[in-house]
Amino acid sequence: MKAVMYVGNVLGTVTILLFLTIQKNKNLSLNLKDKILLIGVVSTVLFWSVTRNAFVANILVQVLMAIGYLFFINAIVKTKKRLDSFLFWLLALLTTVLSLPLVEGSLLATINTWRSLVCISSVLIVMVYYEFFCKIKKMSKGGM
Repeated sequence: MKAVMYVGNVLGTVTILLFLTIQKNKNLSLNLKDKILLIGVVSTVLFWSVTRNAFVANILVQVLMAIGYLFFINAIVKTKKRLDSFLFWLLALLTTVLSLPLVEGSLLATINTWRSLVCISSVLIVMVYYEFFCKIKKMSKGGM
């Protein structure tokens, strides 16, 4: 199982790097939030390379991922509309739920799965709120 996860991580990283390389002719600008997360990632990698403490490095990655979700939720709240497809987020939630039985006995996998479950559910709740409830409020105010 660990080998499959390792290969998946490597393939995901290579895919992202290839995409960024192909897109290099476009102006890739980083905003403050991107820079904060990038500094966090580099700091985590440096921490791990010095200490070889994989457990703490993994927890730091989980924290960075949660911060990334908070930035995304903040963007939804600011624009007052969903920014992504419901299908994507529902599939992400489904894969997380399906992985729940697989994390038994692994603390880091359990932490990752529950962080994912909470973050993805939070995104979906905020998206549903702005997609449906805000529209209902607007329609009820317009109808009066």
